[in-house]
Amino acid sequence: METILFFQTGTPEIARSKFAGVCACAKARDWDVKLVERFSSGFSLKKALSFWRPAGCIVEASGGAKGLEPRSFGQVPVIYQCHDPSAIRGMAACVTSDSAAIAREAAHELSRIGMTHFAFVPWFKSVYWSDVRRDEFRAELRSLGCGCEVFAHGNYAASDAIALQKRLRAWIKSLPRPCGIFAASDEIGAQLLAACRATGAAVPEEIAVIAANNDEQTCEACVPPLSSIQLDYRRTGSLAAELLGRMLDGERVRGHFKVPPGGIVRRASTRLFKRQDNAAKLAVETIRRRACSGLRPGEVFALFNCSRRLAEMRFKAATGHTVTDEIQNVRLEEVRRLLARPDVPISVIASRCGWPNESYLRRLFRRVEGRSLSEERKRLISGRP
Repeated sequence: METILFFQTGTPEIARSKFAGVCACAKARDWDVKLVERFSSGFSLKKALSFWRPAGCIVEASGGAKGLEPRSFGQVPVIYQCHDPSAIRGMAACVTSDSAAIAREAAHELSRIGMTHFAFVPWFKSVYWSDVRRDEFRAELRSLGCGCEVFAHGNYAASDAIALQKRLRAWIKSLPRPCGIFAASDEIGAQLLAACRATGAAVPEEIAVIAANNDEQTCEACVPPLSSIQLDYRRTGSLAAELLGRMLDGERVRGHFKVPPGGIVRRASTRLFKRQDNAAKLAVETIRRRACSGLRPGEVFALFNCSRRLAEMRFKAATGHTVTDEIQNVRLEEVRRLLARPDVPISVIASRCGWPNESYLRRLFRRVEGRSLSEERKRLISGRP
């Protein structure tokens, strides 16, 4: 059994998802994967390599690659997971989330819901992933015949939330309406929604906000909850492991490999309704959160304080479809997300998504999508349209 070292330098939550992707791929190759925290006390790369004698290494370098450059590993094959591929000297293989594709998804989502003006809020300083999202977001909007305003941070530290709030509030008041804003990250998106609430800007009717990364704790804590583009960190990890496996098989692997986003998690910050109905809004949020836990239509109708027939009419007038259709759509969206993860057996997907049994889901999926669950999994994993 070969030993593989996984070096973690960035956010533990994100690194764990990438590590899980590596481990899923490692099972097929009979690897023993060891997690090494880069900034643990007394860390020494030379000692780690000497002690473990790994066949290969994967460096999750979102927190920086200083001391973990390709030349430091000698003849040991190494793959990087890094926000900025240019930060890796020696042009080793590097796997990142596709920030350009993320920006394109944001542009089309905000355009789809009817926004006519657009803006972007970058990270506090110029960093690779934020700059790519900004440039591609503006370029995609230009192709749609739209302009884009970019928020300019002042001379304050990233930790100075009050200074950021003051500047955001003044900026939001100056924006034309309706305006769709793409925030470079969930943290920025949360600050944007707080500023909208403080200035009285209606979300999403006047200002719609979408971010990226989909940190559930951050997004769900926002008022209203923040829509965000899911980054497929598990796929980033599994791709890094696949590339390392190819290197261990003797193949020369170099270059920048990009992982497409895992779809949009739509929450209230971008969910527009055909007719304003607070009960319908609550119903949609309840379905989004509980559909895969076995939520029944009757539990949704109970939120309306009227007859079931009138509740269904109000829901359809606000959303354009029935309560049953909404529950089914949310469950099918989760089915597709799980199908994109090869480590999740198809046999368990039905129960995880609120369906009564696997055979029911198989019949329904084929009727709705025109293909089987297995065919859809192959399509999603291969990246085919």
